[in-house]
Amino acid sequence: MWKVVPTYITRKFDCASGIKLKNSSNNNIRNNIIHTNGGAGIYLCLSWGAEPVDVGSSYNIITSNIIYSNDGAGIEFKGEFIQ
Repeated sequence: MWKVVPTYITRKFDCASGIKLKNSSNNNIRNNIIHTNGGAGIYLCLSWGAEPVDVGSSYNIITSNIIYSNDGAGIEFKGEFIQ
């Protein structure tokens, strides 16, 4: 199982742009395969507001996600996967 702890990859997190994954009002994100070949990278917004909330809380469950990035921008994600 992967645990979520704060981390930042490559750039500042920006909820205003990119992809917002919200499977429910509690932001349960599961079993997603996310791939990008574009220059913009990937943005995962885990809250309703401008700033992401604590992804370690019971209202933000992230499990079994596979994220690919083939561009130089990398992936922007608040939280890391720990097995």
